[in-house]
Amino acid sequence: MAASKGSQDGVHLTWPPVPGAGSYALHRCEVPEGITDDLVESTPTDCGGPIIITSELGYIDVPPQTAPQAYVYRLRACSASDANICGTIIASVVAAQASAPEVPQLTTNIGDHGRQVISGLTTTLHAFVYNASGNVIWNWKQEGGPKVTLVGADTSELSFTAPDVMTNTLLSFELRASDANGNGRPSKVAITVVPANNVSVKAGSSSRLTQSGHKVTLHARGSDSGLDYQWRQIAPDSPIITLNGADTANPDFIVPSMPQGGILHFEVKVTDPVTGRNASARTAVEVQYAVPTATPILEPSQTPDPVPTPVPMAAPLLKPLLIAQPLQVPHPRQVEPVPSPILVPPKVPPQALVLLAPPAVAATGGTRVELSMTVNGGRPPYQWQWIQSSGPTANLETSAQEVLTVQLPVVDAAQVLTFEAKVTDSEGIERTAEAVVHAMLTPEVATGVTPTPITSLEPRLVVVGEPAPVLNSPLSDLTVDQIAGPKLQIAQQPDSGGTGTQILVTAPLVKQHSAHAMLSVTGKDLQGEVVRYILPVLIIRPQAIAPPVESPPQVLPPQEAPKQDDPLIIIAGTAGVILQEGSLKALGVVAQGGKGRENYRYLWSYLKDENSPDVSFSGANTARIVVTAPAVRQTTLLRFNVQVSDGAQTTDRDILVQVNDVASSLVIGDLAPLTVDSGQEVSLSSPTPTGGVQFPTHEHYRYAITQIGGSQSVTLTPIGDQEADRISNWRFVAPTLFPGDADLVLLFEMASYDRVGNVVKTTQQVRVSAPPPPEPLVATMSSPVNIALGTSLTLQADVTGGTAPYSFVWKIQPHVQAIPGKPAFNLGTLNATGQNPTVSIDNLGLRRDEAASYQLEVSLTVTDANLQVSEATSFTRVVLSDALRSATEALVCGHLDIKEPCTDLDLVLGMTTKCPVHQPYALNFIKQQDDLVEEYRWCADARTVFNLSIASGNIDNPLCRNFNPVAPMDLTCYLACYGDGCNIDTIPPDATLLGTLGSDGYLKVGMPPLNN
Repeated sequence: MAASKGSQDGVHLTWPPVPGAGSYALHRCEVPEGITDDLVESTPTDCGGPIIITSELGYIDVPPQTAPQAYVYRLRACSASDANICGTIIASVVAAQASAPEVPQLTTNIGDHGRQVISGLTTTLHAFVYNASGNVIWNWKQEGGPKVTLVGADTSELSFTAPDVMTNTLLSFELRASDANGNGRPSKVAITVVPANNVSVKAGSSSRLTQSGHKVTLHARGSDSGLDYQWRQIAPDSPIITLNGADTANPDFIVPSMPQGGILHFEVKVTDPVTGRNASARTAVEVQYAVPTATPILEPSQTPDPVPTPVPMAAPLLKPLLIAQPLQVPHPRQVEPVPSPILVPPKVPPQALVLLAPPAVAATGGTRVELSMTVNGGRPPYQWQWIQSSGPTANLETSAQEVLTVQLPVVDAAQVLTFEAKVTDSEGIERTAEAVVHAMLTPEVATGVTPTPITSLEPRLVVVGEPAPVLNSPLSDLTVDQIAGPKLQIAQQPDSGGTGTQILVTAPLVKQHSAHAMLSVTGKDLQGEVVRYILPVLIIRPQAIAPPVESPPQVLPPQEAPKQDDPLIIIAGTAGVILQEGSLKALGVVAQGGKGRENYRYLWSYLKDENSPDVSFSGANTARIVVTAPAVRQTTLLRFNVQVSDGAQTTDRDILVQVNDVASSLVIGDLAPLTVDSGQEVSLSSPTPTGGVQFPTHEHYRYAITQIGGSQSVTLTPIGDQEADRISNWRFVAPTLFPGDADLVLLFEMASYDRVGNVVKTTQQVRVSAPPPPEPLVATMSSPVNIALGTSLTLQADVTGGTAPYSFVWKIQPHVQAIPGKPAFNLGTLNATGQNPTVSIDNLGLRRDEAASYQLEVSLTVTDANLQVSEATSFTRVVLSDALRSATEALVCGHLDIKEPCTDLDLVLGMTTKCPVHQPYALNFIKQQDDLVEEYRWCADARTVFNLSIASGNIDNPLCRNFNPVAPMDLTCYLACYGDGCNIDTIPPDATLLGTLGSDGYLKVGMPPLNN
């Protein structure tokens, strides 16, 4: 049985007659999916009933029109026409119905994909079309990258000027074309625009920080020597800055007075006087606002006005009572007055263990905070234990240390978290206190509305159960709200001067030995502006004091009762106060009783512990002393004692003074690194810190600078005529470096001091750049990858290094390969000059059909002012289009490079595809070794066909033309053909085989039969 291949109207099957057969049963079995070789053996024999029972010796089967499918046809001979009795399978054959030919669809190709072009130069993209029918309509559009102006968007060649870029920039385009058959497949192309060798400039720093009155130097470096510089101020409009040396790379100016601070913006523009190319860069100088002199908030006096001494009244004269007989009269009881719990503060033993709670902390949820408390007294060492007592669960990382690190949870609403610390000294005495953290939402974007200013005040210290004044405020419409801590009793009353309001608080009994509360005080100042204070309150719960031992009553006869003075007691005065180191504070007491105020004698003393600082105070023999808070390294509790005596009686009181370390409040800003050129003058400015304890002078702080890094030392000169430690502006000359030297990094440490010796430091890095070494002359070029025959060639060139001006010389050498049998081409060299020329190339004229390939070798020679030379070379392929002979449809299968031949399924299905226009012919390769046969199919150009099929003699070899795989031998054959589907069969039809060249320059189609 035999089957035809390639027919689109069905599979033609024929078979010879079988003696005695009355009919034939024909079965069609689908080749299983995934089977590519040995199709007959791999297909089941039982695939259902026959598709036809016929007495004819042939049949045309039309399989279902679904996906391409191979079939195994099996034939049985039957004894009668009704096929009741049939024999075994007498023949099997593999066949498939050929697919209907597709209408060729126009396809475009762009020959510049992946090309790099040079910024600022004219660029041309080239497109080609395949399978065109009739006129072609072109439509280019830009898809991505900086916008460019398209020229020739309705032609096959698109031109535009590449945009000016500073970094490699991608441009993308899409091409859509259509012909008589409709829209073709769109094509896309992406090219990279590389920066030209333009002028560039860098500013020495993106930002600087300085102060009013300082001298500031600006720095810039251009990409080449011999550039022109021009600096200008671009913002703000006021104040106007006068730049000294604005036409140099290193101008300077004096910062004007800007009490509110601000940012000065400058721009430098460099220009190449030869080429006119220019570039610009910007820098900013931030002027720090004038740090105001710290003005203390009025605090209420804790020493009340003296209480007038009561005037004694005359006692009535009493006559002794006459008694008939002596009686046992009880002695009158000597009553010891009990001091008022409101007027007399309880004592805290000097060596008592005291734990002071910290102020409330506000932080954004999800961040980390550190909490710590101050412990005094007791016997060290101390043991710490922290626990969370309320609020959403947080992560406590160091719960057994003095400083607790807390990872706050993320919150969707403001939350309050409390943490309890317990400290135990070496004698087992314990104290507890509570820390409060407000977990806040992530701050929202600023709205531009100026918020009410908030001033944080120093904490006030109060004792449990005692009303204490915490603030005298001149504000009107005063509102006091408690925003944190144990609930306080808050009261307001006119102050003693009648000019404002005094705020008093009474603290409740707290579980811990100390706790923090916080008040919000809001009111209006004399201008009617709303002012808000945040007032922390530190609550102390002192140890309980044992009541005095009661003396037994003494009974005397009335006539013998001696006259007694009133008990001498301290009725008011300072109980405790919180100070910052370096501040002054008055401590005072008011006594009553005894022999009267004119007889009182005072003696103040400082109860210094072993590790406590020295303290100076004045007025030790008066009712009121003035204490200067000493410098401390941490929050420190000081104890003072005052004794009051009238000569007969003595009383005393201990007073607590908490001194806070302000070192943590002394802060200074960071400085951005600075880059300068070798030999330039450099100015350095120290920022003004904030916080700490200011000096009572115009310069609130003192300054010092030290070079702490760099292999070369520089001489720092103060700028200004003030005392050395008051100057915060210095200058030096950058060390001289030679071309090619490594950059030199200098590091300076700037220290700022406050009045009590606290210091804060910041560093300024200065990178000194060496002059660049001379760059070698390097030429670069860009040319199209492919252009069409008959179009022009646009070239681009650029150069780095060397010395301007430059000359550009181009040579374009054509290389044309003639098809076999045609004379060689001899085209002359083309010449061009300039950075961006367009050259017309030879279109080969009447010999265009004789060319098998066409390539241009493009050479560029660049010469600089010093006669240095640099060269570059590239190649551009000229695509030859065959206008008379279109590409054929061919079966393409197998991969010869990896020795993977066509499969049986490939050969049976015979699915063809359109060959590319530059490879219009079909080529079959047959390789036989003994009884093993391999077949390959592909598309080829005329030169390949001529060399493999014609020049090799395969086309005239009978063993190739009449190939029989049954006969084992060693054989290699190349057979080429032209015509749709001509290479589906192993041996193409004679009418499609390609022969030698004809008079028209094309390979002849059709060869006569060749017998063995």
